[in-house]
Amino acid sequence: MADSTLDYYEGNARRYVNGTVHIDMSDTLLRFVHHVRPGGRIADLGCGSGRDLRWFREQGFQAEGIDASAALCRLAEAHAGVPVRQNRIEDWTPCERVDGIWANASLLHLGMEAIAAFFGRLSSLLAPGGAAFFSFKSGVSTGRDGSGRFFTNFTGADLRRVLDGHPELVLLERWESRDKLERAGFVWLNFILGLKPGA
Repeated sequence: MADSTLDYYEGNARRYVNGTVHIDMSDTLLRFVHHVRPGGRIADLGCGSGRDLRWFREQGFQAEGIDASAALCRLAEAHAGVPVRQNRIEDWTPCERVDGIWANASLLHLGMEAIAAFFGRLSSLLAPGGAAFFSFKSGVSTGRDGSGRFFTNFTGADLRRVLDGHPELVLLERWESRDKLERAGFVWLNFILGLKPGA
């Protein structure tokens, strides 16, 4: 994650939480946990407000949060009631493989090279039978927005290249959705990946 992006979340943590903590993600969350064993270990990467982290805990999963922003870590932990560790996604490695990875609107702050490197590590992060959810803004310009945050425009073609380059990964679901904050100019590209048997 670029330092300017991290600076934005550090300086605007409370405002960001207030603007996102009440968004209803239940349709997507239910779609994801259908692929995760009941009570399994889920890591929420870039957990932000702790909204989804709290949902996982309430559904009986063993949840942990990761965020690069120290300010968001404190707020997310207070809201979710589960541990949140300060760490950049690029540097994160779990103590043991997890059953689920939830990366909602988080990898999009990395450059394409770092995104590709993360997908290359996925087989060492997920337990057998596990699943990982990702969402990206598709249709934005790669670069910094007016607030200094960096975004990568990740498209369906990029997803195909990931799958072509990593035969150990299997696409479980893929869909597009409108922005829940009703912002125009892009769509959300959502997908769930798993591991092929023996990977």
